[in-house]
Amino acid sequence: MTRKRNKQRAQEIAVFADCQNVSNLFKYRQAVLRFVEQLGQAPFLWAYDYWRGTNSRHERQLLADRWQCIDVATQKPNALDDQLIEDCRRLCGHPFIKVVVLIAGDKDYASLVQWLLSQNKRVIIIGRRDNVHRRLRALVPTDIYIIEELGSHPNQTVKAA
Repeated sequence: MTRKRNKQRAQEIAVFADCQNVSNLFKYRQAVLRFVEQLGQAPFLWAYDYWRGTNSRHERQLLADRWQCIDVATQKPNALDDQLIEDCRRLCGHPFIKVVVLIAGDKDYASLVQWLLSQNKRVIIIGRRDNVHRRLRALVPTDIYIIEELGSHPNQTVKAA
């Protein structure tokens, strides 16, 4: 049983979504889940936003789909990015996380992606069309996906790690 549990842990994925940057996650949440589940188990689905200031229906939809909605209680510039980066570094410092899916596209995440790669994590970025910064594209050129295309190609497969 321990061996089976360790094998399952070896495939765990952490997903971090910047819902201010990729606000259409709500529309494509099912496609994102199908995409991520091709990689393995995804026990960590974290969606960041200033939830008290957004449409509560969106939050309820994400919660119903197993997302944990992280409320960033301030609207200070970069507060959401800073919280997501801190949480990602804390969780992904553990060896059982092998793949990190970052749903974002702005350059503020470039240093996080560099750190994750230095920790031997596979990093997959899902962003909006024409909104994935060139620095992110340069860091993981073969693992960039466009959220709108995930929704229009439900049978799209993900390359194995």
